[in-house]
Amino acid sequence: MKNYLIRSAFTAIAVVAGLTSAASAEVFLEPKIQGRYIDACLESHRFQNGCNNAARGEIAQQFCRRKGFSSGTKWQTLDFGWDNRTTNWKWKEVWVDGNLRANFYSNEGANRFTVIECR
Repeated sequence: MKNYLIRSAFTAIAVVAGLTSAASAEVFLEPKIQGRYIDACLESHRFQNGCNNAARGEIAQQFCRRKGFSSGTKWQTLDFGWDNRTTNWKWKEVWVDGNLRANFYSNEGANRFTVIECR
């Protein structure tokens, strides 16, 4: 009986721990900031291709940080075609007077995030 109670206690702790870590994640469908979608490409000297998977990971990371999370763990993007373009937020990193400025800037585009999971 004692072993059963100990196993039950460990199981309860594991379940609560699982719920806690699940609660610390959030999935954003059609993610937006101030009503605008998030562009799936970025502008930065650090990425030769601003639309590749590494660049999209950086954008997801910055989106999640802005939402109060530490990282972007999963994401999906879709190119809606130029005829369906919208005004989006595009992550840009630019040098101004010797200082790196990085932020989301308004941009017109059709390639945007449809899902971002933050943790």
